[in-house]
Amino acid sequence: MLNNSKKVKGPGMIKISRRDVLKTAGTIGGALLAPGLPLWSLAEAAPRERAPAGFVNLSSALLGIDAGVLNPAIRPDDVSMADVFYGLTVLAGKDSIKNLLAAYDVMEKQHRRPDQIAQVLLASGDGPNTSLNGAFSRLITLMWLYGSWYGGTEIENISTSASGIAADYQKNFVISSRAYKNAWIWRIAQTHPMGFSQFSFGSWASAPPSLADYGISLA
Repeated sequence: MLNNSKKVKGPGMIKISRRDVLKTAGTIGGALLAPGLPLWSLAEAAPRERAPAGFVNLSSALLGIDAGVLNPAIRPDDVSMADVFYGLTVLAGKDSIKNLLAAYDVMEKQHRRPDQIAQVLLASGDGPNTSLNGAFSRLITLMWLYGSWYGGTEIENISTSASGIAADYQKNFVISSRAYKNAWIWRIAQTHPMGFSQFSFGSWASAPPSLADYGISLA
C-alpha cells in the first residue's frame, strides 16, 4: 500500500516519505507522547455510532495499513478504535470531517492509489496541505499513531486550522488509556507501552514480529 516514489517535505525540512515516517516513528514517539496531557475519559465509553467505511479506508490510505487490520471484525469488548476516532472527529469538526470524507470519495472514484490520495491530502507542493482537509488528515493520522488528539499542535503549526476545529478540541490530549495502549506507534517501533503488553512472558527472547505481520506495507 505504501508507495515511496513521491516525497513530501515541509518548509526548511528535508524530503520525507511515509516510509521514512514509519521507520522513525519510534524515535519521535517519546516527544509527541508528552507527559501532562489531560485524559479525555469519555472516550472510554462505547462509541455512539459506527465509523463509516470511508473513514476506515481514508485512515488506511493515510497510514499505509490494511483497513481490515485497522477495523477488525472481532473487536475487544466490541469497541473499535475506528468508531472512537470517528466519533471524536465528528465532535471536533462535523463539517470538516464530512468535507474530508467527500474529498476522499471523489479521489477513490477516480481510482487513485491510496498513497496518491494520502499525498494530495497531506502535502501541497513543497509544504503541508494547509486546508482543513489537510488539518484533519494530519489529526486522524496522529490519532492512530499515538492515541492522542493534537488539535493544539495543529493550530500552532497552521493557525488557519482553527477555523474548522471546535473550541474544546483546539488543544492536545490523550484520547483514552485504550487509545494509548493500542497506538500504532508501539507496533511500528516493535515494542509496547510501559506497564502493558500483549506479548507473552519471555517473548523478548525471540525476534519481534515484522511490520508486515501488523498489516503494514513498506514496499
